[in-house]
Amino acid sequence: MTFEIRTVYFDAGKIAASGQVFRMYETEPGVFDIYSADKHLRLTEEHGEAKESKACSDGQNKDSITLRLYCPERDLPYWRRYLDLDRDYEAVTGLLDAKDGYLNRCCAAGRGIRILRQDTWEMMISFIISQQKQIPSIRKCIEGLCAKLGTRMEDGSHAWYSFPTAAQIAAAGPAGVQGLSLG
Repeated sequence: MTFEIRTVYFDAGKIAASGQVFRMYETEPGVFDIYSADKHLRLTEEHGEAKESKACSDGQNKDSITLRLYCPERDLPYWRRYLDLDRDYEAVTGLLDAKDGYLNRCCAAGRGIRILRQDTWEMMISFIISQQKQIPSIRKCIEGLCAKLGTRMEDGSHAWYSFPTAAQIAAAGPAGVQGLSLG
């Protein structure tokens, strides 16, 4: 199903490149496939008319953004939480002291990045894998782990592998993760 959500302060490209998530891919311009646990989301974003914003005290405009989430209806609450869509980032950034130049510059540079509310298990294992690696290498390691130990999932014409559970990793043992360059 397709769900349309209007928001501000959302930039899927910045989120994907932020280093906080390793299974979010821009598959074509403005189209992102996101995988978490055993779920898949296709997301598109459309930027609307810019409006004046007082948040960040940087004088920049904010964009009205229409997100389209393509996922089963039962997964919509999961993805709303995951993408932190119910938090008012304009209100949060509006709390910054207008005189704090450093925080306002940080806010402006990070405009559009949301703090993802990821699956705790997947986030912990991804963090461990991420030590002493660069983002492309981390993505490759996590893709390999999912393909080797995760469960094959499908939603119509799209197939992927879930992030393996602790039980799946334990059952594979050390031999099961050899060759994945996990560190």
